[in-house]
Amino acid sequence: MKIDKTTYKDKEENQIGLAADHTSRPNKVLFLADPHFLFYRSRHTLHTLASRTSRHTDQNLPKSAIQPTHKRNSNYLNLNIKQMSKVIQTLYLFAVIILLASCGNSGKKTNEEIALKDAIKVETIKPTVNVYIENSGSMDGFVNRGNEFTSFITSYLTDISIKYSNDINLYYINSQIIPLGSDLTNFTSRLDANSFRQMGGNRGETHIFQLLDTILKVKDHNSISIFITDGIFSPGRRRDASNYIVDQYNGIKHAFSNYSRSNPKAAVVVYQLLSQFNGTFFDRNDRPIVNVREELPYYVWLIGDLAKIKKLVDSVLITNVRSSNDPNIFAISKGNRKVNYAVKMGSGNFNLDRSNPLKEITNLKRDKRTGKVKFSVDADLSGFLLNNDYLLNPSNYKSSNSNYQFNIKNAVSNPHGYTHTFEFTADNVHKGNVTILLKSQIPQWVEDVNDNEGLNVIQGKTYGIRYQINGVYEAFTFNNINYTEITINIK
Repeated sequence: MKIDKTTYKDKEENQIGLAADHTSRPNKVLFLADPHFLFYRSRHTLHTLASRTSRHTDQNLPKSAIQPTHKRNSNYLNLNIKQMSKVIQTLYLFAVIILLASCGNSGKKTNEEIALKDAIKVETIKPTVNVYIENSGSMDGFVNRGNEFTSFITSYLTDISIKYSNDINLYYINSQIIPLGSDLTNFTSRLDANSFRQMGGNRGETHIFQLLDTILKVKDHNSISIFITDGIFSPGRRRDASNYIVDQYNGIKHAFSNYSRSNPKAAVVVYQLLSQFNGTFFDRNDRPIVNVREELPYYVWLIGDLAKIKKLVDSVLITNVRSSNDPNIFAISKGNRKVNYAVKMGSGNFNLDRSNPLKEITNLKRDKRTGKVKFSVDADLSGFLLNNDYLLNPSNYKSSNSNYQFNIKNAVSNPHGYTHTFEFTADNVHKGNVTILLKSQIPQWVEDVNDNEGLNVIQGKTYGIRYQINGVYEAFTFNNINYTEITINIK
């Protein structure tokens, strides 16, 4: 016999520990009771039953005269035993039913339980959206009623309020943050150059680093920031532009390095969009070029927690917003993340290793039809802010084993949440690890739209934009330039 030496205190501690572990609790508890205790709680109960059979007797007789006779007692007991037998049989049947139900559903959820759980929706707190629109002098030419810029802002913020969160705070920003309240209708109706000028602040110079640094210092873990700007550096007339732009790059890198360090789940998305510009353009020396009518870029920055930013990106598709062209997109978040992936069964002539069937292959052989060695791997890449064009581009990956060629395609519909399939081929079997790295890279469009001079108006280009994007990129990739890795072992 095993003796339980656990003290009362130990049991109490164990009980507390189990409270947080629901898997340690039994699914059902079966209580069994002795039927004798159910029917014979006391001698008084028996006497009461007997008294009912003799309710016509003289209540004034002495106590000795009303005691049950042997015959009456025998009849009563025979009747009660039959009743007891029926009740015991009923209890036994009920206990068997409960026991079978418990065994048959041990550790499993019924369809009814799952449906009930799915029916209960947990109300989550919607994030606060802080919108900052640069209102420096160089932005006046964008705020013309009915052009792409004003139409986009109206449509985009309206869609956000409907599809993502209606908790929106509006600001202008230049040398300071200027609160505008949260009334979208009033805000969009006054989106013009006069309103920009009336709200004040230092509108003569634009220091992108200072603007971004101010936004990043707003501490609210349940908020995201949207920053809308023309992205043009404006150092002023008495500064060396080449030195200034390098200083701005270093400032942006430092600001986002601090931000990503204190917010490990931080993410940034930058959209480049185009709009008709009608007004005065300022070059890098603040020299005004008047009456400019040209299609020029502007930029929409999304800054915040990765999950919140991704939900916004997925909820409000930028390509579906009125007056937005097919945008250029830069997105980045911290790398070295784990993703779900598995060797695809039936994708070649091989066996799955029993000890690790998701990631290890044994007995790999040439395919009889093609004469090639081949296998495929399914992976879930939905957790990144990367668009599908980026994920399908082989140049954004690096392989550790050049013996295997690979390509990427969208995964077929499956119940496991896999979004992409990697197809590997080789002329011969090469044992060992095959590792695929998903690299974090600056897209080519950043270099294509960058203006290195900043002295003239150039359609579709922005002075120094690559310094801004590079600063953010280097801040996020200082320790790791890869988003994730997928490794398959061929035995």
